Amino acid sequence: MTYLLNIILILSVLLIAYWWANQGLLSSLLHLICVIVAGTIAFAFWEPLVAGLLLRGNAFDNYAWGIGLIALFLGSLLALRLPLDRLVHANIRVPEWANLTFGFVLGIGSGILTMGIFMIGAGHIQTHKLVFDYQGFGRDFRTGRIEPVGPQLWIPVDRMANGFFEYVSVGALHPTFSGTPLKQVNPDLYKQASLLRDSYDDGKGMFSLVPDAAEVRSFQIDEGTNRHFVEVRFDTLARDWGEMLTLSPSQVRLICYPRPRNSTGAPEVLHPSHWSQQVSSDSSDFGRFGFDDPFHYVTSVPGQESARAIFEFEVPQGHTGRYIQIRGTRFALPRPDAERGIASTPTRDQDTAATVTPGAGQSIQESLSVNNDIRPVTVSVNRLPGSMREVDRYLTEGHAQFQSSRDRVAPNLRIRGIHEPAGTRIVKLDVSRGTPADLFGAIRSQLPRDGRMALVDANGNRYTPIGYMHMQGAGNTTIRLDPSRLIPNVEQLPMLPSSGRHELYLVFQVTRGVTITGFNVGDLTIGTANLEVR
Repeated sequence: MTYLLNIILILSVLLIAYWWANQGLLSSLLHLICVIVAGTIAFAFWEPLVAGLLLRGNAFDNYAWGIGLIALFLGSLLALRLPLDRLVHANIRVPEWANLTFGFVLGIGSGILTMGIFMIGAGHIQTHKLVFDYQGFGRDFRTGRIEPVGPQLWIPVDRMANGFFEYVSVGALHPTFSGTPLKQVNPDLYKQASLLRDSYDDGKGMFSLVPDAAEVRSFQIDEGTNRHFVEVRFDTLARDWGEMLTLSPSQVRLICYPRPRNSTGAPEVLHPSHWSQQVSSDSSDFGRFGFDDPFHYVTSVPGQESARAIFEFEVPQGHTGRYIQIRGTRFALPRPDAERGIASTPTRDQDTAATVTPGAGQSIQESLSVNNDIRPVTVSVNRLPGSMREVDRYLTEGHAQFQSSRDRVAPNLRIRGIHEPAGTRIVKLDVSRGTPADLFGAIRSQLPRDGRMALVDANGNRYTPIGYMHMQGAGNTTIRLDPSRLIPNVEQLPMLPSSGRHELYLVFQVTRGVTITGFNVGDLTIGTANLEVR
């Protein structure tokens, strides 16, 4: 299949060249200029457009980088060609052989740049690791090292186009107003187009990262070895499809300053060699691992809202990290701290640790239950509303209202409950009026307006609701599930009237084996418990 991809690329370049050769030398030259300018505009506005506007933590995120680049290029090219065609009505008079020969050569240049941009854009779209059996770059199956993998392109249009635009970014088209040329702040995009697809389960993992989903917590350099340590904290939006964070070393890279810093040279680009991460719900239990196997991934503890990892980079002497790039999103590194013998094991994150005030509120033990069923709702996969998603007949995400029905549903078609990712259990908390965890009675006026609702375990970990089930009487039940964005505060809950039979259950995704000690809204403890999540 790689042969087919190579043939398609070569024929596309030749077709573009043949077309513009027949249009004449001047037309071919003007089109090449338009392609160069359009490509420059596309690469210049690509990152601000995608990272600033398009990445929103939804399903489109995994296509935003690729579609954004291609759309910017095509839109810019069209905007340049249309007025140019009106301004220049005819070709200059040159011999026919010159039109065909030189027009073809210039057309080859247009074709290579055009197809190269398309290859880079297509590579930045989430799909299987192999496209037409072509991977490009990835981790070696035996050593885990990042290098060219499998058959390569006969004519590497992506590398040629990337190299050209990097060259002009520090030359004739250098951005003097910002001083951030493509070559030095986002180099080797043709490699990244392959490496971002090197994710969990042969490319099925998350492809992009919302800028707000990660934060660089610290940056240290061991002055003896020049090893760089970058600690990053990941939020729920970084998790794969709202379940668990997975990151391959191919999706993380360190971009250094060029040497010397005011030069036009290429910076050193490195991927992490080791990482440290939390390995259990006990925040003090961290482990250090090496990226020496293609099956090694940075992961998060199942059910935990945040995850922290320290990435280690073996940086050559004299080079200093400038950015860390994770799933295509760049983060500027703070001023480094130089130390000897840096411990690569982070300490307990005091910023996220929660406590339950002993004796506050009342026991909410009877309001807690460990189960993922959706009774009284009985619904078939075939009649599931389009606003609700399911995996293997378990609800995963969405918002829908269900009406009770006496119709029988075949067991092999019945929705079985709410999805429980590996290592987690679904815990429900009844917060209806009159219950120990009531959020709508007299306590309502005491609740902090923006206070975060959370179950708290014995280790100080918080669990914000991923959704709720609202039984409204008359057989109507509303289910809302949003495991990526969560339901952080009471303002996002439906109001329960003081009359009638209404029940509201908050739905939590909790790490297996922890003990729930209470329920907080902000710093206010609503109630205490002692529930082991088995």
